Amino acid sequence: MPEFAGPEAVIYDLDGLLINSEPFWVRAQQELFARVGIQLTAERCKETMGMRIDEAVSFRHAREPWDENQVPLARLEAQIIDRVMELIEAHGEPLPGARESVQFLKAQSLPMAVASSSHLRVIECALRKTGLETFFERLCSAEFEEQGKPDPAIFRTAARKLGVPAVRCLVIEDSLTGLRAALAAGMRAVVVPDPEHTPAETLAGADFVLGSLLELPGIWNQVKGLYLSVGP
Repeated sequence: MPEFAGPEAVIYDLDGLLINSEPFWVRAQQELFARVGIQLTAERCKETMGMRIDEAVSFRHAREPWDENQVPLARLEAQIIDRVMELIEAHGEPLPGARESVQFLKAQSLPMAVASSSHLRVIECALRKTGLETFFERLCSAEFEEQGKPDPAIFRTAARKLGVPAVRCLVIEDSLTGLRAALAAGMRAVVVPDPEHTPAETLAGADFVLGSLLELPGIWNQVKGLYLSVGP
């Protein structure tokens, strides 16, 4: 069986990993769901963290239905997305190590993709705002998949677009939902969780759990070791 010196491609999540956008999703949902009579605490927002926004809206409607004739689900989804983009433009910043990690991986000549539950226009907005748009060969949104994470389709799509078999890809995530999707896709995974939302002890199956992306270069030789004797 042939040997490979490390992964041949890296796939990043976006929200809560590269950009500080998770609070924007919470704020936007609190504001927009309030218009249909649903009061969301930050704790309740965790119930749909990592879901596509259409899945999150359907989740809320199934439990606390409102009149769809007055406020169609698709309209509410679009309003939430628009509000998140406004907040990104006003307040978005890269998270610690975001730029350093992608620069490090680019120096290793590794192709990179973003695979996110967010709509493509949110991905593009976030990468422009953080100045990271030139580092990624492919941008993949779960809006184009039948199901969002934890279904593995988004990661399989990213691997296919990068032209690299799934087993030779490394996923970098921040959530349990994303980790489950990566493992289901047959990929190795590094997770950088927000301890407030995703305690490290819940991340069984992750190859590495880091405090921030700044730690990635320091474990890179160990990451490469995961791919010894990985076949096609």
